[in-house]
Amino acid sequence: MPVVRKVETSPPLPNVNGATYHNGALYAATNGGSARYLYRVNITTGEAVPILNNYRGRHLNSPNDLIFDAQSNIYFTDPPYGAVQQWPGVQEPELPNGIYHFNTMTKALTALCNSVLQMPNGLALSTDERTLYVADSNSSYHSPTSVRNVWAFDVQAKGTLLTNQRLVYQAECGWPDGIRVSRNGYLFVSAAGGVDVMEPSTGLLLGKINTPGDIIYNLELASGNAEGV
Repeated sequence: MPVVRKVETSPPLPNVNGATYHNGALYAATNGGSARYLYRVNITTGEAVPILNNYRGRHLNSPNDLIFDAQSNIYFTDPPYGAVQQWPGVQEPELPNGIYHFNTMTKALTALCNSVLQMPNGLALSTDERTLYVADSNSSYHSPTSVRNVWAFDVQAKGTLLTNQRLVYQAECGWPDGIRVSRNGYLFVSAAGGVDVMEPSTGLLLGKINTPGDIIYNLELASGNAEGV
């Protein structure tokens, strides 16, 4: 049975947003403070080691969510939520809203997309890692005309190039936030009132996992895949 516990980090991390577990450590994105980072956190000691905070000398806007590929490279999204929500110490954006690829061996940071998505948020790779799914959360809960899309991109050039962007899902209400892919390729999309489960090749909504409360934000599946689905 999973157990929830609070991990005190050193130093304390301002406004932690997306996070994921990889090779024995927790990796987290922060969207507050004068510099916004990706961190590696030792879940035993709480030590937080900064990994990245800029692109070519410009502050990252507000790293939102991150995932790893099979080669332990990182994809992450960087919308401007820190400035939009007026978190203390956050400057005006210095970069376009973007999707990035970080090679953890060479330390090369590549901007993959900064035009299609208005507010890039959660992201996930298909099981064969040929497709990257990204949620666009530029929406208002009560506005029927808001953007609440999940986009797909073909992954090429060892993860450093995205092509063939296409819309694969539009949530009914709220906005898509965290997303994950199950073992058999179903896309799990956190949204208003629960988690939408859909078939990304057809855009067909298969069902919804209802949850108490209003909006589901971040989402994780056990060991990166939903067992048995």
